Amino acid sequence: MFKVVRTAARGLSVSARASMLSRQAVVAQIPKVSVRFVSPMATSIQEVSDRVFYVLSCFDKIDQSKLSLDSRFDKDLGLDSLDTTEICLQIEEEFILEISVEQADYLLTPREMIDYICDRLDIIH
Repeated sequence: MFKVVRTAARGLSVSARASMLSRQAVVAQIPKVSVRFVSPMATSIQEVSDRVFYVLSCFDKIDQSKLSLDSRFDKDLGLDSLDTTEICLQIEEEFILEISVEQADYLLTPREMIDYICDRLDIIH
């Protein structure tokens, strides 16, 4: 009787191992995505600046060698109005705030975006 229990237990352990291996194979196929855990409420100008430049650096159409505080999106970086709208949407998601369409037309450089966000979040310069 004990032999039957042992062989049944061995059979279960083999099938359990096989299912674990198949689960590990599925897990290995899932692409890894980096996740950032950042508070939406920035506390300093440097933090706002770092997060704005992070959003801009993730945008594929921007040449990183040309990106600076005073580089214009349209003239220096070669972005069109749709690209600047996408950047504004990403900035809105990053800081959980809303940028009006009228105001977005005046945000032409990273410095102007940083100043606008600092004003909205009441961060003193």
